[in-house]
Amino acid sequence: MSDISLLPEDMRGKERTEEEKSRPAPSAEAGLAMHVPSVEADEDIEIIEVDEGDLAAVLSEEPFMTRLTYRMSLLVDQLRGRFTKGQEAAAPAKVPPQFFKPPRPGLVTTPGASPSTPSAGIAPTGGLSGKPMPGASLASGKPVVPGGGAKARIMPQTNVPRRVRVIRRIRKPVRVSLIPPEDLVVFSVDVGKRKWTLGLFVLFFTILITGGYFLISRQTALASSRLMEAREQNAQIQAQITEQLTKWGTYEDLEARLQILDTQLNKHIVVTRLFEFLEGATLPNVTYQNAVWSASDNKLALDVTASSYDATAQQVMVFEKQPLVVSVDASGFTAEKDVETRELKSVKFSLMVELKPNAFVGPAVIQTASDTATSSTNMLTP
Repeated sequence: MSDISLLPEDMRGKERTEEEKSRPAPSAEAGLAMHVPSVEADEDIEIIEVDEGDLAAVLSEEPFMTRLTYRMSLLVDQLRGRFTKGQEAAAPAKVPPQFFKPPRPGLVTTPGASPSTPSAGIAPTGGLSGKPMPGASLASGKPVVPGGGAKARIMPQTNVPRRVRVIRRIRKPVRVSLIPPEDLVVFSVDVGKRKWTLGLFVLFFTILITGGYFLISRQTALASSRLMEAREQNAQIQAQITEQLTKWGTYEDLEARLQILDTQLNKHIVVTRLFEFLEGATLPNVTYQNAVWSASDNKLALDVTASSYDATAQQVMVFEKQPLVVSVDASGFTAEKDVETRELKSVKFSLMVELKPNAFVGPAVIQTASDTATSSTNMLTP
């Protein structure tokens, strides 16, 4: 691999000499040993001188680290020269008169184009001839030719470009191969011939990575939008749930109130069910004039009017057969007859009916008792 050495040649020679001296000399008594050459083959060195402006083109083929090292060393030299530059000597108080100017660079072909000062010849006077003096041409800087004309000449350049010496060391790497050269050619890969394949692979993977990146970005944006929509819907549902919880908060003690109501209903005596029981257990020719209910001993006192004694007996038998009745007591029979015909018009008596304790407590018990009483009455009704 080629590189650029910025060391002077004398320093490189000293370094090489010290390296050769540090190597041990081979001894004859060592016997069989590996041959170590005492002198290494000189490296292939290429020394070129180029203008400073063309140095970038030369360095373009060098490795990046070599170019970076050169740039850094050049920057350090510029900074060191800027900050360590000595103070210029002051001009003398009196400067001798300047009779000549430096010539301009380039090719001069005409006498008038010379950048030198006018001729220092002496103007002819009246007593002298008009011939030019021999030293006038030398003072004016014009070459004298036999024909009397000016000769073309090249003036020196005052601004000479800076020359840079580049020492390129070309090191030949040592290659050890157990494969014959003809087989090695088969296994070698020519990168130059496969640059299009490499370019296609680079383009393919670039497109693949770029497309994957944009696809993932699009899917991420879509997922973010869906997440925002889901959060908005969740917020709406939570608001509805909060509203419903606030609405149904007034019914938090509903269970306790229902239990109290259930207890009251189970202990409540339904009077309407009592009348339904009497209606179902009374014969068509029997009527009641007065009724008194005693809740303490569950007794019902009735003033009954029947059409005959047979109806009176049948009514007493109907009450005795009811499952809700404990006992029946009839008393105070009074017969009412017609004054003219002396026929029996009606029979009045008092009837005391004792019912079971929970006969009319709760709707379920009353409903069952009512159904039982109705069925019993229907069997006795003609």
